[in-house]
Amino acid sequence: MFSNPAKSLCKSISCGQPLIVYQKFENMKKFTQFATATLMLLLTTAFSTSTFAQFVTASVKGIILPSGANTVNVTITRGGTWTGSGNYTWTVSSVTGLVTSPAITTTGTSLAGSTSSITATFNSSATVGSYIFTISRGTTTENVRVNVSLAPTTDNLWAAYSSGGRFIGGFKVANGAYVSGPTQIFDNRVTVGGQSTPSVAIGKWGSTPAEADQYFYWIPASHNYAGNSGTVLVYGRKADGTGTSTLIGSVDMNGANSSELGFVRLGMRKDGRGYIVAGDGSKIHLATFQANGLSAATITVLDNDVTISGGTAGTFQNGDLCFSGTGKMYVLANSGSTTQIFTAAPPFDASTVLTKDWDLVQPDGTAFTESVHGSVNGVAFDAAGSLYISTGIGIYYIDQFTVNNFNAGTVITTLVRSQSGITDLASNFFPEQSTLPISFGELTVKKASKGATVTWTTLSESNNDYFVVERSTDGINYVTAGTVKGAGNTNVKQIYNFNDATLSATQVVYYRIRQVDLDRKQTLSSIVSLRLDGIRIKNYTAYPNPFTSVLKLQLESAAPETVNIRLSNAAGQVVKTLVVGLQKGNNAIILSGLESVKAGFYLLEMISSEGVQTQKIYKQ
Repeated sequence: MFSNPAKSLCKSISCGQPLIVYQKFENMKKFTQFATATLMLLLTTAFSTSTFAQFVTASVKGIILPSGANTVNVTITRGGTWTGSGNYTWTVSSVTGLVTSPAITTTGTSLAGSTSSITATFNSSATVGSYIFTISRGTTTENVRVNVSLAPTTDNLWAAYSSGGRFIGGFKVANGAYVSGPTQIFDNRVTVGGQSTPSVAIGKWGSTPAEADQYFYWIPASHNYAGNSGTVLVYGRKADGTGTSTLIGSVDMNGANSSELGFVRLGMRKDGRGYIVAGDGSKIHLATFQANGLSAATITVLDNDVTISGGTAGTFQNGDLCFSGTGKMYVLANSGSTTQIFTAAPPFDASTVLTKDWDLVQPDGTAFTESVHGSVNGVAFDAAGSLYISTGIGIYYIDQFTVNNFNAGTVITTLVRSQSGITDLASNFFPEQSTLPISFGELTVKKASKGATVTWTTLSESNNDYFVVERSTDGINYVTAGTVKGAGNTNVKQIYNFNDATLSATQVVYYRIRQVDLDRKQTLSSIVSLRLDGIRIKNYTAYPNPFTSVLKLQLESAAPETVNIRLSNAAGQVVKTLVVGLQKGNNAIILSGLESVKAGFYLLEMISSEGVQTQKIYKQ
């Protein structure tokens, strides 16, 4: 049932008094009670002048496949402090449809230290998928991928924005590349208390992916500022813009507390359940409702004081939220000088915990700040599990395949589209799998005086009970080697060690880590192997990623050998196998006949006498 709109409005403003004019709040969602500009400036300066480790960046992370004689240039740059000495080895995973200047190859090209960047020119012969550029020096290796995509034919990202008015409109984007938009769908202003006000928080959901079955849900801006006293209204409208905007419910987020809400955001889950995250500077509140088209919905407060792990409620001055296909909540929060992503796993109740996973950074590792990027105000998934972020100056991209290739606990953002006036983002993609967040850091194994020592790190832990160290002699069948107690909930990097004194007689032994939550949900790490007679296969890579019908593998073998190639889906079911005889030197392997493989994430494994090398890939 609805709350009484008139009663709600009298709580959200002083009855008989005019509403505060919206134009005073163009820089969205700032707390009126915060006066910390000096502190923010000091924090920003301290972060941006820090020394960062080595890194590789691309001027853009995604491009649309050029047509005809057209080409697209991408600049690949190395920076930071690299260990070792001498030249740098530059490598690209494929040269199909690609010309680089200076020229680099798939087997590696030595370039002097004075060469800090190359120009990669893609033409119409380029392969749809990912091109991986790798730079090595000594024992240090970093890489960056550039995604090549076909132009989408329909809108796949939506935003609330201003352009001679206030609208909800659609964009066409693909793997971090901008195609077109926004296309205006409808004017999203509604009249609240006699004042015409646009939305500041939108979500999109429908019973099917068809646009005719989709709806937009949003929160008017007047309930995000002075005088709201905790009351929030939710409106809805058909996604094609037909019909009228309808009030579907309202809720008092903070009860008897009359504090104003400076942060109010809305996100829709795959099952049609909407969630509202709101904050008044000292506490974060969580509410939910079940969407049913434009029918009335009861909005229920779940938690009036959400626990914040690894951060503070004061960070939630700007931001947004979205959900993965597993129901995990991702909340973007910004305080001006700090931009962070928090996550929470279902079920959501009075004991909900939002755990900080990363700080957002620019490609050179400096902080993602409001002073540089404008107000940070939107987040949405794409189909592959990557994220789009909107700010006051444009749309940015977080590639889920390379979220932690810079510093542990950070994610790199790259600009997709420069555009002012965007106030929120939404999509109707709920990816079942994403490397966001990465709980595991590095996993290694080395010989010890008694057996082998397995070492692994976690970058963050949420409700972690313990780890199971699993051992295999064939890379397929695993047994428990031992268990190690986890840290529970933490955003501080943890280092774990386990000594396995029972090495088998085989030349190769494989290890993986199974992480078990308090609720008995489990996550598997990658696989590492230990060999007695040195590395025989190296420089293994697979492309394109994402793929459509064909996968290409490249590797270098120190001697002739027979390997098994195995492609498995997210459920662990093997969908393709291939036995290949390698020759000494460079080898190319074609994995074809994948047209009928369903879209989604897959694990590509190359099983040789020295172990298993894996790569996570995506089928479009």
